[in-house]
Amino acid sequence: MRITTIALLLSVVLILGGCGPVESQNPLFTDKDVTFDPGLVGTWVSDDDGAVTLKRSHGQTYKGVYRENPREKPIAVEARLGDVVGLRFLDVMFLSEEAHGGHMFFRYSRDASVLQLTGLNSDWVQKVLTSGETKLDYQMVKDEIVLTAPTDDLRQFVVKYASEKEAFPVVMEFHRKR
Repeated sequence: MRITTIALLLSVVLILGGCGPVESQNPLFTDKDVTFDPGLVGTWVSDDDGAVTLKRSHGQTYKGVYRENPREKPIAVEARLGDVVGLRFLDVMFLSEEAHGGHMFFRYSRDASVLQLTGLNSDWVQKVLTSGETKLDYQMVKDEIVLTAPTDDLRQFVVKYASEKEAFPVVMEFHRKR
């Protein structure tokens, strides 16, 4: 059962971020950065039958579920939308044991019918941090990089590399379910 859950979580990560979004122990936002977009509430479906359903939880927090496909068990998620120096991001937490409550950051774009999420690429982050190009606190957990830096440092890092194509390489597109 544990292997199935880990495999499912890994496939979710790969689908949402292309090369796998990096996980962080800390959020990208402070409370003052958080905003709420009522248009994000609802069900969004990808071309490969993945789906995410979000509703307003409390305050400016979203809760919902993600399914890789209709036959898979849903994974609970919690998300917060926020602005970092004029850039909009979605901070998503997959609420499963294997995710360790970690945050994953996605650049966010939405119109009435299309939601685009672009994850911060873990392979690229690992390359940049291990090369010494940039300093940011992290740990290696089972050959995967997990950011441990405080929120302010994460914000500076994301702003510095927000326009870097390799940092945010793959746009995952969802369409509003009618």
